[in-house]
Amino acid sequence: KHVPTQAGMGGGSSDAATTLMALNRMWNVNLSAQQLMELGLQLGADVPFFIGGHSAWVEGVGEKLTPLSLPQFDCVIAKPLAGVSTPAIFGDSSLKRDVTRATISGFVKQLNLSANQCLTHQTMASLQWGCNVMQDVAVKIEPSIGQCLQDLRDLGLEPRMTGSGSAVFALLPPGKTVSLSSLPSVHWSGCFQSLAVHPLAHWVPASSGGSSVC
Repeated sequence: KHVPTQAGMGGGSSDAATTLMALNRMWNVNLSAQQLMELGLQLGADVPFFIGGHSAWVEGVGEKLTPLSLPQFDCVIAKPLAGVSTPAIFGDSSLKRDVTRATISGFVKQLNLSANQCLTHQTMASLQWGCNVMQDVAVKIEPSIGQCLQDLRDLGLEPRMTGSGSAVFALLPPGKTVSLSSLPSVHWSGCFQSLAVHPLAHWVPASSGGSSVC
């Protein structure tokens, strides 16, 4: 994969998870997915999600995963040249901390889809559920993120920032295509299809056959 740094897409965490999965297999350690996730959490909050290998609702520090079955969808991802510091966002006094907590029950109720259903404009709107409370702060710190968001809006999309940024993404309605070659604020961009299962998920044994994690 080719994921730019400081994009808010878990590129480093994905690398760490894949490394743990590969070493577990190469060295015949045979740690279970749960044991690998416990190790991965010590490296980064997003690592357990990638070890889990499936779409999931993530809570806690990153260790509470509830599997989700989502329909396949296409999206645009674009990143401005500048990055943004996650500690700077969390340390900003304007970050809203009293927002209504997102829950998986609310998400599932709003989505109301099974894995084999096709995306419609209505279900696309459902996938836009919720908000990213870090987005406004990140835009204030790095205005190029706001310009990148506006560039995607000008293409008729509904973008939002990924994680702590600085990349932004937008879902593509079925059949819609866009040209990203002339976006003035974008350093890196592309059109992508969602991935339901980690390509190496089969490397992780369902149960442990080796020693326990200390």
